[in-house]
Amino acid sequence: MSSLSPFTNTGLGYGMGIYRPRRPSYTYATQTYRQRTESYRYALRKGTGDTEQSDFIEGMTNKRGRKESYFQATRRGDVNVEMAPVEIKVEPPNPSEDELTVPNNRHSINKLPEDHMKELKKAILRRSRSLEGETRMISDNYIASTSMSNDQLNLPAENHHFNKPDTTGTPNSELSSNVPSIILFTFKKNLVFLCVSFILLFSVFRAIQNLQTSINDQRYLGITAMSCIHGAMFLTCLWAPTFINLMSAKWAIVLGMFSFLTWTGANFYPSFYTLIPTALFSGWGQGILWTAEASYILKLAFDSSRVTKEAIDKEVFRFNGFFLAGFQTTHIWGNLISSIVISSSSVEGEGGALGDPSANWSTSLAPESGAINKCGGLYPCNPGVPGGVMQMSDEEKYPMLWKLMGAYLIIGFIGFCLIFFCLDRIGAQVYPEKTGVQICVQHLDLLVNHKTFRLLIPLLIFSGLQQGFVYADFNMAYVTCSLKLQFVGYTMIVMGVANVCIAVLIGVGASHVPREAVFGVGGIIHIGVMIIILIWVPDKNMLVHFIIAAALGLCDAVWQTQCNTLICITCPEAVDIAFANYRMLQSLGLLIAFASDGFMCVYSKLYFLIIMLVVSTMFYVLAEYRVRQIDNVVDDVFEEQTSINRSRVN
Repeated sequence: MSSLSPFTNTGLGYGMGIYRPRRPSYTYATQTYRQRTESYRYALRKGTGDTEQSDFIEGMTNKRGRKESYFQATRRGDVNVEMAPVEIKVEPPNPSEDELTVPNNRHSINKLPEDHMKELKKAILRRSRSLEGETRMISDNYIASTSMSNDQLNLPAENHHFNKPDTTGTPNSELSSNVPSIILFTFKKNLVFLCVSFILLFSVFRAIQNLQTSINDQRYLGITAMSCIHGAMFLTCLWAPTFINLMSAKWAIVLGMFSFLTWTGANFYPSFYTLIPTALFSGWGQGILWTAEASYILKLAFDSSRVTKEAIDKEVFRFNGFFLAGFQTTHIWGNLISSIVISSSSVEGEGGALGDPSANWSTSLAPESGAINKCGGLYPCNPGVPGGVMQMSDEEKYPMLWKLMGAYLIIGFIGFCLIFFCLDRIGAQVYPEKTGVQICVQHLDLLVNHKTFRLLIPLLIFSGLQQGFVYADFNMAYVTCSLKLQFVGYTMIVMGVANVCIAVLIGVGASHVPREAVFGVGGIIHIGVMIIILIWVPDKNMLVHFIIAAALGLCDAVWQTQCNTLICITCPEAVDIAFANYRMLQSLGLLIAFASDGFMCVYSKLYFLIIMLVVSTMFYVLAEYRVRQIDNVVDDVFEEQTSINRSRVN
């Protein structure tokens, strides 16, 4: 076998076949017209001081004098090595006096006399004068070799013996180092657009929801419409994942937002023929929307964890925390718009189209008595009495309504456009390997067979019940009845601000305050607030209304944060399915709250809420006990395994 063969027989008997391939640097160096000259070997050998009697190429493996070509050939995939693309011009070797070939004795370079080395330098200088017109290109990220430089030997920079530039990018190149930051920017951009669009859309939805029982109180139109929305959402959550897998999460979100726009447009002329069909369509879209939102954020968190090398659970908490913190502000913006529009309409009506506001915006069901004696817990519950809070004619009502709904429709359309044009399609799906029937079975299995999640069902339903009471009964029987319609927005703004502040405080102090303490304080405050509004007869004192609204916002923040935390802790193996069930049970609570408005009095609902809160607390204690038991078992197993490992080491 030739000494310049790219193969060697040193691999015999090691399971590597007959021959073991040489290193790429050796093969590259021994190709035709690329044999190393004596000067090149001397330049490398002088920098390394290698005096071992061994193969030149093989002996340089562990030395510091390796040239850049070797690292590019043998360590191309190494992240810690960063090489510069070089463009080198080489002439084919011509027989001249400066080309000194080396015999097949690889160790003769260590024994060259001093006179011979001087002759080599002179020959190289003569050759360099004939190559003055040729240049090489070296990038800024060039890593200099620790071997002797050409300047130290008075060798010109043009003396190289490679004729192909290596322009292959390395993992640490400038372009590749910017790739993770670009990808992370894309993740953050998608999260921001998703959050802003939901804030715009649900600011509109919640503001209209707060006004439904006050504006559309004829024949319980507003209550019926809200019941249809939450009932359709309850039925949709089971098969929403199947629809998302067909369309992808982005287009499911687009369709869900479009359903909200249709319902908002129907409020321009509210009637059973316009509101009920669009309410059913909106509830269907809302079930798909919330499931798609959870899948999209989960996919963003998973992709971000792959880039940042963070744990997936930390990324999920971070992305969901950012989204929920922004979403909680939806109580503020839409209600602010409604308060401004209705207040301006009331001011215009003092001498104009709306007439005397004291007559048009009635503050009592018995205006002749001059006393507010049928508001709050005494609000009538006879189905034959349709309400009577809004005693306005159509000519007086519709100008204000069109102005308000026009502003809401524009805001909702902006949120829809942000999703349609700016949100990326990232392929988020819900268990794409499963069929729709299997996903529905998994939903039901989690509800029926998961022991800890079953204990949380009363609490999840209660979270929807208490929200429905605020939207349907508190706004109509307490705020609109005792004050005026425009104060509904201001009251809900106070509730929203308190909700956001308390949610942030709970998140900040989560590592210092246990869940049981937060839950206990929230339960005690909520029972106290419900007892107060049960015996309180509302008057025109706005401060009391605002204080009660702030207390209700505090309690809602406790339930929302604790429900999200408990779901993540109890169902880590199926978080998206658990959140879909959470939305389904919450919509069931809202459905019960709105649907019961036609046959239950306000004080009856308050008694029912107090009972539900007590039952939810009892089941929560059992669920928390199971979670603690599981944690203790895991800790015991971990400590036992740790002690076993230590005993083995000792």
